[in-house]
Amino acid sequence: MRFGKTLALHATSSSHPYVSYKQLKRLIKLSVEEASKTGAFDRVTNPAVAEFTRILQSDLTNVVGLIATRLTALESLLAEAQLSAILLGLIYTPGQLDRARNKLLGTGPVPSPTVNGTRTAGSSSGGKGRPSRDTIVGILFSASVDSPSPAVSDLVMKMNKAIPALNDLMAYTEVNLAGFRKITK
Repeated sequence: MRFGKTLALHATSSSHPYVSYKQLKRLIKLSVEEASKTGAFDRVTNPAVAEFTRILQSDLTNVVGLIATRLTALESLLAEAQLSAILLGLIYTPGQLDRARNKLLGTGPVPSPTVNGTRTAGSSSGGKGRPSRDTIVGILFSASVDSPSPAVSDLVMKMNKAIPALNDLMAYTEVNLAGFRKITK
């Protein structure tokens, strides 16, 4: 399918701003005609070039603004889902892993190992017979609840909202990026 038809398909199925591909294409043709008459291809002497630049800048501003708005909403939705997953015990923070290790072993905080006098994260090996973070995660996952609770259903619902939103944003971005590339080459 040609790009103009692809863009028209996306633009008519959505109320979001898309690159004004046909209008910009027409302005390119008009500016070339003007340049052949006047011999000038700049914004000052060729009004079609000035109009092309203005519309291109406006389209770019609108598209970037929508992408930023939708990214902010998506980040918020994913942050809520991540918090729900942490509260459910499906995702563990490093601090939670350290507390779980300490509870399982009945010991105090485990110092981070050092390499050449520099402290490291120490996530691969627990050292001195202590389990690694991977082992702790395995233990915690094996203790997870098997039956779906309302909280799990809420997490699934949040993720089910985030995935289509991300796919839509990617499609919107790809179509507009292709349009800007084609029109400015």
